[in-house]
Amino acid sequence: MEGRNISQNSLDIAFVGAHPDDEFLAAIALWYNYKKGGKNYFFCATRGEKGKGTLYKKMSDEEMGRIREKEFYASCTYLGARDARIFGFPDSMLALDPLNNELEKHIRAFLMETMPNIVITFGPGGYTKHLDYITISDITLRICRELGIPVLVITPPPNHICPNFHDMIAAKANHGVYDRNAKDYEHNIHIYNSEEAKLEVIRHHATQQSIDPRRFNKDKLQAQYMLNNEYYRHIII
Repeated sequence: MEGRNISQNSLDIAFVGAHPDDEFLAAIALWYNYKKGGKNYFFCATRGEKGKGTLYKKMSDEEMGRIREKEFYASCTYLGARDARIFGFPDSMLALDPLNNELEKHIRAFLMETMPNIVITFGPGGYTKHLDYITISDITLRICRELGIPVLVITPPPNHICPNFHDMIAAKANHGVYDRNAKDYEHNIHIYNSEEAKLEVIRHHATQQSIDPRRFNKDKLQAQYMLNNEYYRHIII
């Protein structure tokens, strides 16, 4: 589906992420679905309390988590959330085995309750190679196979568009554990629209302005392209 816009049909979409602000990566798809009358549901595993803020003030983990919760709910409201939940797992520790069991229970219960037409989540490379994202991907894909729910996994922009993507991501990474050998799928769906949705989500995440590609990509054309385009791998279970 290279070079095409998102489906004209409205859907029930569940977004499964690790941190508040992850929905930024799927903002175009989610915003467009909402505007077409679709229903969007949001699962967020952590409060993002380990995120390094961009408000130029020191914050405790508790304060950061509290603020990021509010940012998440505001962003999800903009994206037309029918339901949005944060589950409070420890940030940057989702790969721990005991947490995996509990996390899997909550994701399965959420998806069985909402029963979406499609799930949007991370691929096996975790987009940025962050272990929290890789863990979310592993658990969510396994559950979707069990439940028979198709998945759109978020993929990095193609090399011909952003050849230094992972180098740029690595340079701005400031916490967490990464698997530098993890690899994502290549995309087979390309969604494009105006930058309106992503810019509005960025605005809601005042503590995390580093998600804005204009801040970490020195190539202005590439940065603008990343605001207008999203790439996915469609997995039909």
